[in-house]
Amino acid sequence: MPDHYILCPICNVDNSRPFLKAGGYEIVKCQQCDPYFINPQPAFKELEALYGSYKLTSQWEHGDIYYNRKIVNLLLKLRSFGNILDVGCGNGQLLSFLKDRGFNVFGLEIVDREDYARDLKTAGIELFVGTVQELESQYKSRAPFDVDTHGLRPWH
Repeated sequence: MPDHYILCPICNVDNSRPFLKAGGYEIVKCQQCDPYFINPQPAFKELEALYGSYKLTSQWEHGDIYYNRKIVNLLLKLRSFGNILDVGCGNGQLLSFLKDRGFNVFGLEIVDREDYARDLKTAGIELFVGTVQELESQYKSRAPFDVDTHGLRPWH
């Protein structure tokens, strides 16, 4: 298995099946424990190039607000509380929706952007800048996250 293919990030088993292809990526579903995640994972440099040039106005142009509300509604059908990690949280719109509905939220961004950090701080949302691996090594004692909204573990 190439380095950028991963085992399920929840149960650590190689038992996923294709679910959806979109934007050049494949979303798979683990047959063991049911989460959806992107596999193969995009390279860190690929994500950095994509999100480093992402404009906040793009969220409105590309319908992210509608998508975020759909994610919130789906989560609320599954659970009414929990710890949410949004990998690639941007300015925190999805996390703000979830926080307003009682979830404990935490954002992760691979690109250090002052505008994102300011928006998240204003909303009272904690932000970590770096990779998932760096987050995991720094927060070993932190309670585990119930939901990772993107299922991304960028490889170098």
